[in-house]
Amino acid sequence: MVSGISISPNPFSPNGDGLYDETTISFYLSQEATVTAEIYNIDGRRKRVITQTFPFSGSDITDPTPRRVPGLIWDGTDFGGEVVPYGIYVLRILVTYNQSGGTRTIRS
Repeated sequence: MVSGISISPNPFSPNGDGLYDETTISFYLSQEATVTAEIYNIDGRRKRVITQTFPFSGSDITDPTPRRVPGLIWDGTDFGGEVVPYGIYVLRILVTYNQSGGTRTIRS
């Protein structure tokens, strides 16, 4: 369902100088899905959640080949819009998609 997760640039520096102020979390999907990125600091505190649905249309629906999607963009801010301090952050990806009349969620 989801594969090839990459983060670029890594590291990045959301300090407002116009260089590497945001990072893109990209991946491959094999069908339409809603992707949620939960970002935690090294102490395990959740700092930000980013969610986006990536639709498939046309030939994408019948072609099972995974395709790289543009991904999610994190600007380095927390829930309150404040820039997080420099450091190591942990990313948790949740992918929710339709399956057999219901939904299924995969966590990475």
